[in-house]
Amino acid sequence: MGSQAQSIEMPVLMFLIQTGDANILVDTGTRNPERTPALHNPYEQTEAQQPKNLLAKMGLCFEDIDVVINTHLHWDHCSNNDLFTKATFYVQREELRYASAPLPAHAHGYEAFQVGLIPPFAGTKFQVLEGDCRILEGVSVLFTPGHTPGFQSVLVESGKNSCIMAGDNIPFYENLKESNIQQFTPSTIYVNLEEYYRSIRKILSYGFRIIPGHDIRVLSQEKFEN
Repeated sequence: MGSQAQSIEMPVLMFLIQTGDANILVDTGTRNPERTPALHNPYEQTEAQQPKNLLAKMGLCFEDIDVVINTHLHWDHCSNNDLFTKATFYVQREELRYASAPLPAHAHGYEAFQVGLIPPFAGTKFQVLEGDCRILEGVSVLFTPGHTPGFQSVLVESGKNSCIMAGDNIPFYENLKESNIQQFTPSTIYVNLEEYYRSIRKILSYGFRIIPGHDIRVLSQEKFEN
């Protein structure tokens, strides 16, 4: 007997990393709901939650963002790429390859040409990466295929607050209970399950705090400082 479906509150998150040299944004979130194609489930975005106002709250504007790291190219993680006109964008080559012609089951997540849309990342000029890469001092990406074939997690090395932004590979804290691979529950969206498990083991090997991609409890600890 299957369990009864339950609705949950699931935020779409962007993360700001500030170093002495740069403002780095991890993912760019969703566009205004009124401009979102009807194939997606309805969602809400208040005025305060719009990227412009979120940045203003921290004394920043779009032009202040130096680097954008797209963990992957699903629509809810890159729909505002075009707003950050001064930023250098990073994505994995495998993600860009797959997103350009995904399998039919994944086409709507990329807003792919196959479903009659123009993907939101189509106009982005990417720096294309192949595997793990240091972006700036203390900030690196880890090639962690799982949720998508070219997924990249973000490693931040900052003393006691070192962390890995695991994104949609670990969407909720419940997906990886007690940081135990034996209690790992994969996202329902993935391509290669063996690769997925290898990526989770890779993330766990660092022993750092893991930040999930869509858990509302992240908002209660949204700011980390040395």
